[in-house]
Amino acid sequence: MWLQAFTGRGTYDAARGTSRTWLFGVARNVLAAHRRRREHDGRALPGDEESSDPWHAIDRRLDAAAVAPLIRDTLAGLPNVERELLLLVAWEQLTPSEAAAVVGIPAGTARSRLHRARTRLRAALDSPESLRLTGDFA
Repeated sequence: MWLQAFTGRGTYDAARGTSRTWLFGVARNVLAAHRRRREHDGRALPGDEESSDPWHAIDRRLDAAAVAPLIRDTLAGLPNVERELLLLVAWEQLTPSEAAAVVGIPAGTARSRLHRARTRLRAALDSPESLRLTGDFA
């Protein structure tokens, strides 16, 4: 958006409004162009909330950014094997059995440790601290 504003700075006309109003117009046009590109490329599905309301995606990103330090701290506090299993399953998309083979433990043990890690992470995300970070009190 800032690049578009800088590039088009010659089109600003103070007689038509304030610079703030002009910048909002630039932002609106950039978002509309983005939406049209998504629809043209087939990335926007009918009824897709992100294509009809880009603020929904922005809200999700802000919430994720707000709780990222809490997630990092919680992951750092997990025992090494639990953290490794959780990351292999969540990040690398391995099945619990595949993750168990990577770590070198029985599949049942891996499932048990993975359950413990998920429970700790869920408890951290359901804590009053995470609600304070995201402002989501619903």
